[in-house]
Amino acid sequence: MGLLKPRHAAASASGGPTAGTRPTRPPVALVSRPARTVAASRVAAVDAKLLNKLARLDLAAGLPNDTFKMGNGSRQVRMVKVRAEGLVLAARMSGGEKEIIAPVSKFPPADRAEICLVLARAEPANRSLYGLAGFYFEVAGKTGEADRYFGMAGDAARAQFERLFDE
Repeated sequence: MGLLKPRHAAASASGGPTAGTRPTRPPVALVSRPARTVAASRVAAVDAKLLNKLARLDLAAGLPNDTFKMGNGSRQVRMVKVRAEGLVLAARMSGGEKEIIAPVSKFPPADRAEICLVLARAEPANRSLYGLAGFYFEVAGKTGEADRYFGMAGDAARAQFERLFDE
């Protein structure tokens, strides 16, 4: 019968719904839209703001200590500190932890989104962090995730980030 099944067991011989029934909606994840484009200079400006946020938290000894997955979930990491060269992460490896340092801009956009979600969990009242995660998910081409976090950010934060995308 395919992905769309009638809500009720009764269905016509053709596989469609009978009178009084209607097909169920596909899950939202199946409905996708193309990712919008954004100029590299705008992504760089957002990266700079993210690094600034991380540096301010680091100075206040407030980098969240939560572990999260990066690299398509292949590596558990946690944020350690911010240096001039970039963000320092501690990656769990066999035999202990290894520090990795890289400019924020060198992390794939989906990993930058994960960093934003760690910050959002640490500061739940700062809804713009969800918008920032949505922005990076959109840059990564993950529009379902982008829309989810734009929705969590609220209208004001969503509008702020949507202005960054090309027309």
